Amino acid sequence: MRFLAHVARPSSFGEAAGEAMLIGNIGKAIEVCLFYNRDEAIDWLKSKQSHTQAQLS
Repeated sequence: MRFLAHVARPSSFGEAAGEAMLIGNIGKAIEVCLFYNRDEAIDWLKSKQSHTQAQLS
C-alpha cells in the first residue's frame, strides 16, 4: 500500500485518528490524506493511481 485516503467527520474521533496518522509512523511510510468527503477521497486515490501507472510505463 502506498496511499491512504482517510475519510472522517469534522471534529470527530475519526478526524483525530486521521491527523495522528498524518504525523505518525504511518504517514512516514505511505502518503496519507485526510478528507471529509468520500467522493473527493476517491478522486484523489484515482489520481494517485493514474500518476503511478504513468510512471511505470
